[in-house]
Amino acid sequence: MSSLRVTLTHVYAWPEVRRGAERYVHELGASLQRKGHRVRIISSAPRAHRAEVLGVPVRYLKRRRVPRRYGRYSDQVAFGLQTLAAVGTKRCDVWHAVSTSDAAAAAMTSRLRPGVRSIYTEAGLPVHWYRSSRPDHAIFQRVARDIDEFVCLSPEASRMLQEDYGRASHPIGAGVDLRRFAGDKPTRRTPVLLFPGSLSERRKNLEMFLEAYDLLRQGGHDVDAWLVGPGDPVADLSAAARRGLAAAGVVRTADSEEMPELYRQATVTVLPSDHEVFGLVVVESQASGTPAVVLDNEHGPAQLVGPDTGVRSQRTAAALAESCLTALDLAAKPATATRCREAASAYDWDSSITPQLLALYEARSNT
Repeated sequence: MSSLRVTLTHVYAWPEVRRGAERYVHELGASLQRKGHRVRIISSAPRAHRAEVLGVPVRYLKRRRVPRRYGRYSDQVAFGLQTLAAVGTKRCDVWHAVSTSDAAAAAMTSRLRPGVRSIYTEAGLPVHWYRSSRPDHAIFQRVARDIDEFVCLSPEASRMLQEDYGRASHPIGAGVDLRRFAGDKPTRRTPVLLFPGSLSERRKNLEMFLEAYDLLRQGGHDVDAWLVGPGDPVADLSAAARRGLAAAGVVRTADSEEMPELYRQATVTVLPSDHEVFGLVVVESQASGTPAVVLDNEHGPAQLVGPDTGVRSQRTAAALAESCLTALDLAAKPATATRCREAASAYDWDSSITPQLLALYEARSNT
């Protein structure tokens, strides 16, 4: 395979924002560069500057805004216009966008310059009821129509896109660098339930987790809980959730470099969130040899958990508590850590996810 000139774009980037999409951009860029491709990342920031993240050069454009009708998405729409100038006139083989307006700019560029392949990864759920509520819906429709290759993070997201927008896509999950999560799991006297997610975002269901943890403690089970994520728990927690919060062993925001060790130290990872498109923390947990508990629904996390690598729970505190007990028993089995790591290997950047994306980069467009 010849070396490609790849430009990755996303309106936000490290170190300012550290969510899933930003991580996707930086870790994909590093993996592509390890494979010998020439990669640059273009993002935005309060001031224009240049930096290097994970060994990949990043150009930060000064963040702009467009007229008010785009509301809180005005900086994203402006970023799409900015990238037309920053990328559209430069030498580039592949433009891989991870936010909506820069994806529209990539699609336009690939139409004007047929030698440029345009790729878009949708980091959320491309469902019409949500997308049509956003003021940039027309831009998303243009992307769905014109982008060379559309990537969704799960088969369920791909199904939604096909049903709501008539666009076929490639279900390719987010990746993990398995090397970062290697290492033996320690033996703990008291098992640990790890909740890795926002403490203030309702859909992460921290309250349900804390109620489940309180039920375990009230039932005489000796288990610790670590809460690791940004934000503060909401003030109107139930009495049971407040008891669980008071008993939680750790409440903190961990740097991404600390997470592999926290996953290894934990006995079970618990991700009871709603509307999770993929569930990268589940793969990271498995890569560390730690099984996970997720909600039993059609979304991404449930598709990542099998009977040897975790438990799917119904959406109640009582059911979640029972599922945590089942997962603790699973974690005690000698083969579980190995099976978890085997499951995570399907999402390793270098050996699995990046090769799939490179196949799209080099394929002929069928749109």
